[in-house]
Amino acid sequence: MRLCVVDLEMNKPSRKIIQISAVCLDVKSGKMGAKDFNLFVNPGEPLDPFIIELCGITDKKLKDQGVELSQALTDFWTWAKAAGCAKNTSAWGNDISIVIKQSRELGIRCEYPKILDIKEMSTILRCAYPNNKAKGGLLNTMNLFGLPFDGRQHDALCDAKNTAKLLYHFKVITEKYVQMNALLK
Repeated sequence: MRLCVVDLEMNKPSRKIIQISAVCLDVKSGKMGAKDFNLFVNPGEPLDPFIIELCGITDKKLKDQGVELSQALTDFWTWAKAAGCAKNTSAWGNDISIVIKQSRELGIRCEYPKILDIKEMSTILRCAYPNNKAKGGLLNTMNLFGLPFDGRQHDALCDAKNTAKLLYHFKVITEKYVQMNALLK
């Protein structure tokens, strides 16, 4: 099964999308598809200074490289369908829900995918670490499970790749628990 792992970066306080990225994860092998999806979106407004610092995205970059939201969403669904992962989606939090909602509001044809929230899943699996005081963000969760974070935090493509890596790790952990439970019966 292939699963689309999505990440967004958004401006504040408007929460307009400024970057959409995704990878297609082969859930069985843990390998990501050869072609990633990554587009900058021009929100039609200046970026908040906090967002510029956090994401490293500038107004100039969005003016020069950003596309309209409707084009970005259309391109995303075209990519996801071609990659074979449009029907099964995931994200850290509700990013994929935002993509679906905005696609529908703009009249863009999109899948009605199954959605897996990796942040919610991590909350459940973190319970195995009762003395853990780390906050629950993606970086801290990866550190807790002994996984290195690759790339720059709050770059949507890096975050999508790291979320996919974490998801596959969770799959391996849960498979071991299933096997252990089967042995104990």
